[in-house]
Amino acid sequence: PIDSFLVFDSGYRFINGQLPFRDIWTPFGFTLEIIQGIIFYFFGVSWNSYLLHAALFNFLISFSTFVILNKLGLKIYLALFYSLLLSVVSYPVPGSPFLDHHSIIFSIFFLYCFILHLKTNNNFYLFFCPILFVLAFLSKQTPATYILIYTTVIGMIFLVNNFSYKKILFICLGLLFSSICFYFFFKINEISLSSFWYQYIKFPLTIGEARINSEFLFPLEFNRIITKYKLIHISLIPLLFSIYFDFKKKSKSLFNNKDFLIKISIIFFSYSLILHQLMTLNQKYIFMIIPLNLGFSHLFLDNKKKYLSSFLITFCLISVFYYKVSYLDNRKFMELENVNLNNYVDSSNLHPSLNNLKWINSNFSENPKNEIEQLRRISKILANENDNVIVITHYQFFSAVLNKKNLLSFSKTYTYDGISLPKKENKYFQIYKKFVLEKFKKNNINKIYLIDTTLDISVVTDVVGDDCLKTVTKEEILKIYDISLCELND
Repeated sequence: PIDSFLVFDSGYRFINGQLPFRDIWTPFGFTLEIIQGIIFYFFGVSWNSYLLHAALFNFLISFSTFVILNKLGLKIYLALFYSLLLSVVSYPVPGSPFLDHHSIIFSIFFLYCFILHLKTNNNFYLFFCPILFVLAFLSKQTPATYILIYTTVIGMIFLVNNFSYKKILFICLGLLFSSICFYFFFKINEISLSSFWYQYIKFPLTIGEARINSEFLFPLEFNRIITKYKLIHISLIPLLFSIYFDFKKKSKSLFNNKDFLIKISIIFFSYSLILHQLMTLNQKYIFMIIPLNLGFSHLFLDNKKKYLSSFLITFCLISVFYYKVSYLDNRKFMELENVNLNNYVDSSNLHPSLNNLKWINSNFSENPKNEIEQLRRISKILANENDNVIVITHYQFFSAVLNKKNLLSFSKTYTYDGISLPKKENKYFQIYKKFVLEKFKKNNINKIYLIDTTLDISVVTDVVGDDCLKTVTKEEILKIYDISLCELND
């Protein structure tokens, strides 16, 4: 549920005035809830309009890939071939809106504008580069930051050899436009810039520091770096060979060669995503770049070598088919690999707005009907709740489907592992604690609903203490706590 409904409630909250950073602790995913809120506003709150968000971005990344490959010189049927295969293994991996995918897709748009500028020397593309980077960064800080670093280096090399004040002017105009939009959004909605600074910049940096010094990135073993991502590495071989032959020519103007800079941009993009995957330890989803790599490989292929063209096409088909069958069809990203998917329950039984969702949760895989029945009963209890209450859950759809603005949240997610929320030992815990207590006092919170089997009340007791909580209800999925006796002092 945490992955499937990541921005379902937060999209609803956004259009009802519960904003990131101001009302909800938000260490990632800012742009997703804005876009989801807009879609909910125009198309209504439903599972279908939720999937529309993901489908829209799947179309945009596929269409833009088709356009750029064709614009750079790849034959139209080949550009269509690679972009269609990209659409199969892009957003269908999670299926619903997801932080990493938005960050990757906006980063690809940013990269495409950068490449188009290299190829056409049209400064207009430079205006959009900062805007697209900001959107990628505000979806998730990484991999957008990695991609900005290497494109900045490549861009500086290109600028040294092709200096123009106009290039700098268009970049600055893009930065200025992004900054003005950002500032006025925060100013109009009375969101403190310091809240953004601590929630989105300072706290996430502590996560990155911890992961660099842990098993996430190191040791740099062959199996972790090469074998695990072998198909991605194979898809880069044609570009790596092409760069090797570029170096063999020993041209003094190599770093002024636009095709060379485009090739290394694509290669560094792929390795940035591998680094991101290592740092997140999430399910594998970056194989979506295989059709992209092969499309650009085909673009720079010697047309006389027909056998290489056939190899690229065949390899792309086999790779996409392999990942679709072994990864997508059994919903491995959603931890459903070893679950009998035929046991699903139609989610319209839970609420009509969730129609067309086939519900099965790995924690209740043997008896999903029991889970649905419990959630239906909890929905009825929440529907009759008139006071402002905090709902702590991975089932982040209750406020949206019930259209209840009083079902509040103080955090975007509640995975209490030091990633979504600071733990006591984190140096920013006191800032987080003050933020939560202010929300409790401002909204007169006396009751907390904990709806999950994988969460515990420590997300609250670490803030208010555990001596003042009174357990009102304790069931398998639902626990209700009375906090009216707690002194909400920071």
